Amino acid sequence: MAGLLHLIISKKANAAGVDYAYTVREKGLDASNDIKLGGAWYRATTSGSMDAGFTVTNKKSLTFTPMIPATTKLTVSKEWSGLSQANANEQSVTVKLFKNSVATTQEKDS
Repeated sequence: MAGLLHLIISKKANAAGVDYAYTVREKGLDASNDIKLGGAWYRATTSGSMDAGFTVTNKKSLTFTPMIPATTKLTVSKEWSGLSQANANEQSVTVKLFKNSVATTQEKDS
């Protein structure tokens, strides 16, 4: 619902006479200030002040569809300490890829 809303504030200052700092936030926003309405995502921003009034603006978020899946190339090196180069060259190593601390199915043998 768009339009003008009026909020009544019963206390402007605490007992010591220090003004409270009031702000507003749209109900239903996630931690990123996004809200889904009618199948589309919107980013909410709040501007203004208690004296001038607040404006909450919802801007439609554009969906991003990559043309090519994002990929990267990783290089892994293995160093042996306390092992001769000849013995180190005879050893095989298998590394497993983790994404956000969760194991993936990707492994690579040397």
